[in-house]
Amino acid sequence: MNIEIANRLVNLRKKNGLSQEQLAAKLGLSRQAVSKWERAEASPDTDNLICLAKLYGVSLDDLLNTDEPVEEIAREQEEKRAEEEKKEEEAAKEEAQEAKEADKEEKAGHDSVHIGPSGIHVKSEDGTEVHISAKGVTVHDPEEGDDVHVGFDGVRVKEKEKTRFEIIKEILWPIFLFGAVIAYVLLGFFWTEHGAGWAVGWVAFLYAIVLGSVVECIGKKRFSPFALPILIVAVYVGLGITSSLYSWGWTFWHPGWVLFLLIPVYYPLAGALDRVIHKNDPVSVHLDAVDAEEDDD
Repeated sequence: MNIEIANRLVNLRKKNGLSQEQLAAKLGLSRQAVSKWERAEASPDTDNLICLAKLYGVSLDDLLNTDEPVEEIAREQEEKRAEEEKKEEEAAKEEAQEAKEADKEEKAGHDSVHIGPSGIHVKSEDGTEVHISAKGVTVHDPEEGDDVHVGFDGVRVKEKEKTRFEIIKEILWPIFLFGAVIAYVLLGFFWTEHGAGWAVGWVAFLYAIVLGSVVECIGKKRFSPFALPILIVAVYVGLGITSSLYSWGWTFWHPGWVLFLLIPVYYPLAGALDRVIHKNDPVSVHLDAVDAEEDDD
């Protein structure tokens, strides 16, 4: 719509004592639609033109009559269409860019930092969260399942729930240790010849550690956690002391050291066997990484 017709619509509306809201209500339209007509940003459709002509008591020719050439009207309409298409294209590009960035952020899972009246909130790529506010500092570790809060009310630590295997380990370790004490005392009192019981019995504590590693192997279904060096020390020292006390004619100390050669042979084989058994288990990959980090430390 050209500006001449737009001005005519404004004058006719005011001449009939109507506001934009009142005219919009009579036509069943929004006030914004009427405002766009009168600013020459949009044109009424045929039905609305007929209603306007009847409402103002004029003919369609009087309503739409203009001295502007047809070429000028067509040029103005073409320019408006081009401008509207450009706006729509820019809006579509902006929407596509926002969607692309949102998708990229979701896939990348990068760190985010929010600073506001509620405090400072940081979320890292691995899901770790740190919240700093007037209440204190709260740290959430999703991998370990721990929450730590430091504030005016003190320090609170919420640890992840223990697995059944972890609970069993905590129960068995004191049992193994108590059993080692009992074994040491019994050997000391009843194996009195040459005082061998007290001299050899302390290796029972090493066997307690070995039993603990066996439980670890069973729980993780892996061979690598087995405490072979501790077992070899227990056997080597126990038999070495015993052979010396009883004068067997030869001592276990000299040939017994060969047992230590099993250590560099066992662990590569155990690690390879574990990888074969758990090659499709994602947990195994994580355990291998954890073991590597512990070895580096």
